[in-house]
Amino acid sequence: MFNSYKINPAMTRRPAGQAANTDPFATPAAPAATAPAASSGYGLYQPPLPAPLWWTLVSASIALSTYHGIKRHRGSIGWGLLWGGLGGLFPIVVPAIAIAQGLGTPIKKGE
Repeated sequence: MFNSYKINPAMTRRPAGQAANTDPFATPAAPAATAPAASSGYGLYQPPLPAPLWWTLVSASIALSTYHGIKRHRGSIGWGLLWGGLGGLFPIVVPAIAIAQGLGTPIKKGE
């Protein structure tokens, strides 16, 4: 009664020369992957110093930069967090800027 669906025989035939078990839409097999080079354990970035020394430097940079940000902006925790975050991202540059600004000396009124 509801069996009005019929398969078109032309759609079920394979083209000449095509094997019975192949998919006409399959992509060719990718070449075998080569083994990656030996990893240093740091991923893509390798710090310029040994890891414990590098993280000690970064931690000191965060502490110094946070101190400078809080003192320079008269107790503002937000500025301290900003300076500390930047000190973690750029551990050489930000403490150098803080020292050049006077390491904790407040901004003069009107600046």
